[in-house]
Amino acid sequence: MKTRNILNLVFTLFAVVFITGIAQAQLTSNNGYVHLRSQFLYGNNASAIYYNSNHATYSQLIMRDKDNTVHGKLMGSGNGAYFGLMDGDGNWSYMAKKDDFTAFKINNQDKLMINSNGRLDVHSSADATGSANTGAIDINNKLRIDENEIITNTDAKLYLQHDNNGDLSVDGTTFIVDASMNRVGIKNTAPRGDLHISDRLVINSPGAGYWGWIGNNVYWDSN
Repeated sequence: MKTRNILNLVFTLFAVVFITGIAQAQLTSNNGYVHLRSQFLYGNNASAIYYNSNHATYSQLIMRDKDNTVHGKLMGSGNGAYFGLMDGDGNWSYMAKKDDFTAFKINNQDKLMINSNGRLDVHSSADATGSANTGAIDINNKLRIDENEIITNTDAKLYLQHDNNGDLSVDGTTFIVDASMNRVGIKNTAPRGDLHISDRLVINSPGAGYWGWIGNNVYWDSN
């Protein structure tokens, strides 16, 4: 019985040493560092886990399924200048350039970028053709923005206002719409009629010259 127990113990120790030897060829641990060949993981005994690659300028974590199909990558490159996500084709989907910009991409082409100065850039080659989901920005299939145009879908009304009352102001004094009174003021912030002009009115005539109005006087200017 003792001999059998001794043989079982020897066999178990041999198996452990043999299996450990195979495992250590791929995975070893030393002073808290888990070594994966020439790469390693380690923790700082507080809140962080670190992954160190064996490349001089970039590191990557690749996600793939059992059929070896790559689904995406967590990628850092340029000696820490770039960080983000890549899709299954190896193209950037999300890229952050350190201290410069954050960009959302499709097939490595910028689609939405936030710059370090706070500017938001929307990149689009789709014109606002008159239907939903066109233009550089489409909001809820209702409003489209394309370069210098703001367009509503299905000929809907476009409302511009600077407060909840529906009033509209252009630079504070040049043009005022008083929505509650249905009045328009030009160079007048409190129009007293449907149209209130505080300086002068000029009406072009079919021929040369124009009609003008200042105060109580109407005049013709042939120049």
